[in-house]
Amino acid sequence: MLKPEHLLTLREVIQRGSFAAAANRLGYTASAVSQQMAALEREIGVRLFHRSAHSVLPTGAAEVMARHATTVLNDIDRLVAATQAAHRNTERQVRLGVFPSFGLNVLGEAIGRLPAGDRTGFRISVAEPSQLIPHLGESGELDAAIVYQVGNSGLSWPTSVDRRWIAEDRFRVVLPRAWLSTPRQTSSWPTSRGSGSAAASPPSSTPTARPAASGSCWTPSPSDMCLHP
Repeated sequence: MLKPEHLLTLREVIQRGSFAAAANRLGYTASAVSQQMAALEREIGVRLFHRSAHSVLPTGAAEVMARHATTVLNDIDRLVAATQAAHRNTERQVRLGVFPSFGLNVLGEAIGRLPAGDRTGFRISVAEPSQLIPHLGESGELDAAIVYQVGNSGLSWPTSVDRRWIAEDRFRVVLPRAWLSTPRQTSSWPTSRGSGSAAASPPSSTPTARPAASGSCWTPSPSDMCLHP
C-alpha cells in the first residue's frame, strides 16, 4: 500500500531536483530519502529515477506520479481537517453554571426537553451567583451561567459578558390570618423588586406573635397562616 510520506518525499525530490535537497527540506538524511524512493518503486513496480554515481534524474513516470501525489496529499489534508472539525463539534461541551435551587428543581426538566442528541453536551457547575460570575468571560471556565439577582445587589460582571433577563421570581410573605382582618402597621417593606427581607409589626391584640425586627423566632400553627402576595 502506498504511504503518504513516500508521496510527499517524491514530490519534494521532483521539485528540488535531488535527494539531498529534498532531505534537507524534510529533515531526513539523503540515505533515508533514497530508501523511501526505492520502496516506492518496489510498491508500484515502476522505475522512478535514473541513478548514476553523480546524479539522480526522475523519469517521466515519476513526474506524472508527483503531479497526482499533490492532489492526493491535499485531499488527505482536507480529510484530516474535516475529521478534526467534526470531532470538535460533536465533543464540545457547554460549560454551564447554575445556582443550587435551579439545578435541583429546574435544570433536569429543561435538559429533558432538548432533542436527544443535545442532552449530553453539558458540563454543569453548581454554585451561588457570586461564585459563578467570576468564571464567565472570554478566558473563563464557564460558557454561560444562570444566576439570580436580588434587588440591586452588587454583583460584579465581566465586561465581555452579555446579560439577559430571562424570568422574574416574586416573593410571597406568610402572614397570620388575624393580620388580614385587623389594622396593622407595616415597616421596612422592600422597595426593590426581588428583595427577600421584610419586617412587620403584628397587632397588639395578638400576643403570641412577635415582631420580626426583634430577632426572635415565632412558630405558628398551619391553621393560623395564609399566603399573601
